[in-house]
Amino acid sequence: MPHPLLPCIYVCMLFNPDIATRPQLLVIQKCLQLFIGSSPIIQLESFSNWETLVSYDHVLVAKPRSAEEGTEALDGSIRNFTSVTVAAGINQAELISELEDQGYAFPHGPMVYDVTIGGAIATASHNSIHTAPSMGGLMTRARLVDGLGNVKEFSQDADTLVMKALRCNLGLLGILFEIELRVVQQEDVIVRNVFTPLRNLFNPDFIHNTVLDNYFAMGLYAPYNSLTDEEAKSVLDTGKVPVTWNSSNDLVMLQLIRPASSHVKFTIVDERPQSAPNVTKVSVSQDAFKKELSLPAYTKVPLTRSMHFPASYFPSLMMIEYIVEDSSFAAGATALRVLSSVLNEASYKNGVQAMEEGIFKWFKGTDCLICPGSVPVGWSEQEEPVDQSYFASFHLHRRVGSPDDENRTDAFHTAMVTAWDQSGLNGLPHWGKGFQHFPNLKQRIKRGYGIDLTIFKIIRNTLDPVGVFTDDCLRRVFAEPRYY
Repeated sequence: MPHPLLPCIYVCMLFNPDIATRPQLLVIQKCLQLFIGSSPIIQLESFSNWETLVSYDHVLVAKPRSAEEGTEALDGSIRNFTSVTVAAGINQAELISELEDQGYAFPHGPMVYDVTIGGAIATASHNSIHTAPSMGGLMTRARLVDGLGNVKEFSQDADTLVMKALRCNLGLLGILFEIELRVVQQEDVIVRNVFTPLRNLFNPDFIHNTVLDNYFAMGLYAPYNSLTDEEAKSVLDTGKVPVTWNSSNDLVMLQLIRPASSHVKFTIVDERPQSAPNVTKVSVSQDAFKKELSLPAYTKVPLTRSMHFPASYFPSLMMIEYIVEDSSFAAGATALRVLSSVLNEASYKNGVQAMEEGIFKWFKGTDCLICPGSVPVGWSEQEEPVDQSYFASFHLHRRVGSPDDENRTDAFHTAMVTAWDQSGLNGLPHWGKGFQHFPNLKQRIKRGYGIDLTIFKIIRNTLDPVGVFTDDCLRRVFAEPRYY
């Protein structure tokens, strides 16, 4: 295979531990470095994803020496948008820092700074901007190594269907090593962190106005934050939450962002407590609520510094994310009403539930084949894309420290997915988070993506006809045969 003439490449080569020992891998590492030259640097590392669903003892990784080396010049001279070309292994923090120096921003990625650009696109990660799709929807061109070792280049202008597949590719289409992304002009924004009762979000009109009146709107909910000290002590005495507590009275922190130049006023009344509640601790969610309260009510910052956090902000978590189409915002209101109902009934019967925090987002749909936030459109290659509607995502997580914690969290996540399904929402999982709690997963994915899933498989078979880029989990999900 001819070596691509690029300033850097990001490649992960995963080896079967039964046939690859560390001494063998060190020899391969040295050979690769000699082949590539002085840059990028080949490293032998262990790898585990955020939720530890995927773990490898040995991974060979080629990384740029610096973010500057992995980020090519901004381009805005010919087209009606500005773009940046990056190596897939550059992470969000590095990209944002480089763009900030040049007066640009990329606010469209997930909350966590540390994710790589390639990984976030591969799993259709998204933010909570109602005018922006999942991260891959901002990708305009890509280069990859396919399953036969050929370097291929695709663009939104010439390769519509392939680009739709690449916007959520799950690593199944090849080694994506160069990505071109749309970026936006840097500007100052106002960030408001306001608190409102969960029951307000049972109203679709409230959600509609909150989402559409702001550039960015996201809800963070740590349950049991309205417990009184008397109720908390009753939990310790009886093992159950008293019926005088109701989750609909808990506060949700709404993070709202608008351009500083906007003359539209924030209209939501902030019901932030004067101080953190001094209540007997019965749940880790109470710590999460105190962390929310520690965030300032009002700040003015550059867009690049307004909506992302380092992974260290979040401890090791078990999580799920349930994504639904929400064009009228009624589905989102239903999902939150169901969440409240499940919390109430389960808490009264069995005590504090295994939920630390929920994160609720609304975003624009993506012109994509297997993004959870996309409307299936089939073989359409028309110039004017189909209206992709709005989507809502409901992320739940909890820190775990023991097998009992894991079992209780598993049970709660399964109960929530079941309850949301029974309410008629029929959501899809986020590919980068746990989806073992979604019953009938193969059928759900087939139903949710329709003919777009068939198109994705056709493109996959073209780019990787012998199944180089897959694993046992994805084979089961996509009902694919083993090729060896």
